[in-house]
Amino acid sequence: MNLALSRRHRGTLGSRGTLRHHAPRVTCTPRATRGHRGTGVTLGTLGQAWSFDYMIGSLLFLFTLLIVISALGRTVLLPDSFAEVTGSVEALSEQLLAEGYPRHWRQGNVTALGLLTDGELSMRKAEHLAAIITDDYGASKTLLNARYDYAVTLRHRNGTVLPVATSCVLGSDDVTVTANATTRRLDVGYYAGPGSAQSLDDAVEALNGTTMQDDELEAFLATIRRRELVILEAPNLAVTAPPYDDEKADLLEAFVARGGTLLLIGNVNLPEAFSLNLTLVGALAPVPTTANGTAVTDSLLNLTGLEVTGIPATAYALNRSDQQQYESLAQLPDGHDYAARFTHGDGTVYYLGGLDGSIPATGETLLAAVERGVNRTATPPSVSCADVELPVGDAKQLVVVRRLVAYRGEIITLTVAAWEER
Repeated sequence: MNLALSRRHRGTLGSRGTLRHHAPRVTCTPRATRGHRGTGVTLGTLGQAWSFDYMIGSLLFLFTLLIVISALGRTVLLPDSFAEVTGSVEALSEQLLAEGYPRHWRQGNVTALGLLTDGELSMRKAEHLAAIITDDYGASKTLLNARYDYAVTLRHRNGTVLPVATSCVLGSDDVTVTANATTRRLDVGYYAGPGSAQSLDDAVEALNGTTMQDDELEAFLATIRRRELVILEAPNLAVTAPPYDDEKADLLEAFVARGGTLLLIGNVNLPEAFSLNLTLVGALAPVPTTANGTAVTDSLLNLTGLEVTGIPATAYALNRSDQQQYESLAQLPDGHDYAARFTHGDGTVYYLGGLDGSIPATGETLLAAVERGVNRTATPPSVSCADVELPVGDAKQLVVVRRLVAYRGEIITLTVAAWEER
C-alpha cells in the first residue's frame, strides 16, 4: 500500500489573526504488488500459493528419502554374493555326505543325491553321479539343489586324485583337467572252499589279488571290507566255521551293500545270505546238461546268446525266489537259472552253478570265459589325473570346502568348489 499526500496544504488566517495549517489529506490507494503487477493476485491468494509450493516440496523430499532408505535397506539386509556362494557350497558338501534317496539310489530312480552308504563313500554312487553329469549336467545341479556351478574331487591322503570311473572331477566342464587314459585294478579277494578245484587261483594272482582256501574263511571274511571284487568258489559256508552263519551272511551282505561285487560259484550253502535257494543239478529230472545264455549283456558273465554244454550233475542251479529279483544270464531247460545276477544295496551279486562245461560257439571252456570276465571286471577303464585347475580367472566369487570321509579303510578328502561367474 502506498501513501499519497494531497497538494492542498496552504494555511488560512484564523479569527484571531493566527495562521492555521490544514492537516494534509491522507488517502490509501491499493496498488498491484511488485512482481504481480496486473495479475490481480492479492495477499490472500499469494499466501495460498506459498502453502501449495511447500506441500509439493515436502512430498518430493519424502519421496527422495524413501528411495534412499530403500537402497540402504537392500545393501544392509541382502547377503552379498560371497556369502551366498559360501552357503551354497557348504550345503552342497553336506548333501554329498549323506546317503541320498532312495538309500541305495541308482541313476534311474534317484530323487536326492548323496555319496555315502553306512557312513562310507560308495564308489558306485559316485559312478552313478558321474553318469548323470555326463548325460545332463543341469539335471545334476537340480538334484543337488546347486545354484552355482560346482566341481567335486576325491583325493587320497598324499594329495593324489582318486578318479571316479574315467572322471577326475565331478561337475562343471569349466574345470581344466590334465589326465591320461589308463585302467584301474580292483582289489580282488578269492576264497576256494574245501574240496573245490581252486580253479581261479591263477587268474586272481595275475591281478595281484588275495587267494585263500579251506580253514582260512574267517581271516578272509575279515578282509573283505576293503575289497572291491570278492569271489567264493564252492565255499559250503554252513559247514565252514567260524564265524556263525548269521555273521557270515551279514559280512557278505554288508560288503555288497556298500558297492562291492560278489561272485558266488557252486555250493554256497548259506540261505541266510541273500535268500539264495539252490538245487543240485543232478536232482533235477530230467538231469540237464546244457544252459542257454539269455539276451543280457554283462561284463563279468557275458553269456549272451551262447550255449553252455557239458554241465555236470554236481553243479548247482538257482531256484526263483519271491524274496529276490534275479536277472537270468543263462537258463536250464526247465527254467532254473544256471547263471544270474541281482542288485543288493549299492552293489551286485552274481551266481554261477559251476565252472565245468564248454561253449561250443567260441571253442573255449566255461572256466576260460569266466577268467576273461574276471579280468575284464577287475581292470575297468580309468584315468591318471595329473592336475585339476579350477576356473579362478573366470569366477566372480569362488569358494572351496574340504571334508574328510572314510573309503575302504582309508580317510580321503572330498573337495567341493562352487563359483559365481563374472
